[in-house]
Amino acid sequence: MLKKFLKVTIPIIMIVVVMLAVPSLAFGQSLSTSSSNAVINSYLVTVDNSQNTDVTVNGSWGDKKAIKLRGQGTLDAEGKGAIRIKGRTDESDEGIITISGNGVLIIRDLTGDIDKKVTGYGGIVQLKDNTWIYYGFNGDAEVKGGGFIINCIGENLTLHAKGRGLVFLAGEGSYTIERN
Repeated sequence: MLKKFLKVTIPIIMIVVVMLAVPSLAFGQSLSTSSSNAVINSYLVTVDNSQNTDVTVNGSWGDKKAIKLRGQGTLDAEGKGAIRIKGRTDESDEGIITISGNGVLIIRDLTGDIDKKVTGYGGIVQLKDNTWIYYGFNGDAEVKGGGFIINCIGENLTLHAKGRGLVFLAGEGSYTIERN
């Protein structure tokens, strides 16, 4: 019984610690760049991909910086640390989020219409507010829908996102954005 309790509790404690260390990744936090977030945003590097032009941006995340990406298009990223996605994929038949790696994966359905497929190893806790926590996650996830928040904390992370939204990357890695 104690092992089962610890198996569920320890990943949740790890999530809380990371969320406190990087406040812009916290569940209830607004993703806007208001003056109340001025301390956080002083080290954010922002790439706004919402212009009406085709663009490809290559970059890296790390060096005590969090990367904030916003817009519509395709994002590919890999690395270790934390990834937070608030978005939607329902505007395109090809819209999808795929993420793989080792760590903790949290998926929250904001609109009640997501289609998710999670494979691999680890445990799962489902909360009442359409939130699923995959702890000890070692696998792959695909998510489509009209509104969701995905948090993934771990290593060997690989992300492919096609749709519209806001993404934060913290840790170390590289990314490519294509606006088409």
